[in-house]
Amino acid sequence: MKKRLSEINLSRGAGIAIMIALIILALMLGCLRWLMPEYIKVAKAFKNGAYGDGFSISTDLSKLGETAWNMAALAEQAIGETDNVKAVRQARKALDSAETINEKHAAYTALTYASDRLYAEAVDDERLGETQAKLIKQCYTDIHSRILTIQGDKYNELAAEYNKKVNKFPARYIGLLVGVKKAELFE
Repeated sequence: MKKRLSEINLSRGAGIAIMIALIILALMLGCLRWLMPEYIKVAKAFKNGAYGDGFSISTDLSKLGETAWNMAALAEQAIGETDNVKAVRQARKALDSAETINEKHAAYTALTYASDRLYAEAVDDERLGETQAKLIKQCYTDIHSRILTIQGDKYNELAAEYNKKVNKFPARYIGLLVGVKKAELFE
C-alpha cells in the first residue's frame, strides 16, 4: 500500500511538472505570437516606410548619401580635394557600410555635419562658377530637405511603442527567454 501511495505521489509530481512546463511554453509561444508581428512591422517601417509606401528613413538616407556625394564631386571640381570633401566621402562610405540602425544614425550625423562644413567652405569660394554654385546650393537644399523628412518619419514612434510593449509583463521576462529584442531607435 505504501508503495502504491508513493507511485501516486510521483505521478502527481510529474503531472504538476508537466503542467507547469506546458504553461511556461504557452506563455512563451503567446509572447512570440504577440510580439513578432509587431517587431516585423517596426523593421519594415525603417526600410519601407510606416505605411509601406517606400517613404522611409532608409530611402532618405540613401538619397541623402547620393546628394552629399554629388555635392562633394562638384566642390572638388572647383576647389580641389579639401579636408571637407574627404570628410563627406568618408561619411558617405560609413553610411553605405553601416549595418545597424545605430551605426546608420552615427554615419548620418557625420555626413550631415561634413556636408554643412563643405557647403560653408565652397559657397563663398571665388573659384566656383555660377552653375557650380547653383548646383552645390541645390544639393545642400536637398540634403536639408531629407534631414527634415527623416526627422518627421514615424519610425521612431513605432519603435518606441513596440519597446513599451516589450517592457511590459509578461513580455519583459518571457522575451528574455525567447530572444525578443527591443527595436533600435534612429537617434
